[in-house]
Amino acid sequence: MKIEVRDLTYVYTDRGTEKVALEGVNLTIEDGSLFGVIGPNGCGKTTFLHLLGEIKEPTSGSIVFTGEQRSEQRSAMVFQNFALMPWRYTRGNVGFGPEVKGAPKSIYRRIAEFFLGKVRLQGTETLYPAQLSGGMKQRAGIGRALATSPEVLLLDEPFAQVDPQARVLLRQELEDLWKRENKTFVYVTHNLEEAVLLCDRVAVFSAGPGRVLEVVEVPLARPRTFDSMSDPAFARTVKRIWKNLESEVEKALIEPVQTKKPSGIRKWSR
Repeated sequence: MKIEVRDLTYVYTDRGTEKVALEGVNLTIEDGSLFGVIGPNGCGKTTFLHLLGEIKEPTSGSIVFTGEQRSEQRSAMVFQNFALMPWRYTRGNVGFGPEVKGAPKSIYRRIAEFFLGKVRLQGTETLYPAQLSGGMKQRAGIGRALATSPEVLLLDEPFAQVDPQARVLLRQELEDLWKRENKTFVYVTHNLEEAVLLCDRVAVFSAGPGRVLEVVEVPLARPRTFDSMSDPAFARTVKRIWKNLESEVEKALIEPVQTKKPSGIRKWSR
């Protein structure tokens, strides 16, 4: 699905103080694209995903989804901390969405096993999360999200807790999965090189309150591998993103979150 974000602002209240997480965000995410979001800590990247996923409601502005909706589930989210239920088998975690929607046990188990295969976790059906590596846990989280058949997959730094070597493999697997699924992926990361290697376009957010500084096109052919990093276009694109980010990262290190409420918008409590 195509996503159009217009003048999006989100204000929340923290211990009696109004804080602005996002202000005046405008961007377009094309149908079937792998779209990146990058910015310093506290710039509202996760809040942006929560708004896209309808976990939160905007204070003002709009998010419009257009295109054919082939599934009743518009979006699903993959969390950076895995968020697996430790008392359930891998199969039970991946099949949780269909189960809570009322699918019979035999059906949601088959769905779970199908998506375990898609994320290369065959043979782990009856293992608990504690028996899985970090990379396997994150694959299970992606499989669980896909099992709900979303039109849009929202990924919040999904490889942040995975070791660097596994991260390389998981990044390649995610690109392959995106190609096979033909869905819109929105990928939040702190890693410049990862954003350029994975994404078609990357929205660069300012220090909080988050605003879009630029949406950078990534002119690299697919598939993208280590060899892509030797392409001069790779270095140019990373440099362009960092040129936007450098001063914003410095601001995020020294400035508090904005507490003044922009004029003309209503209060919103988190």
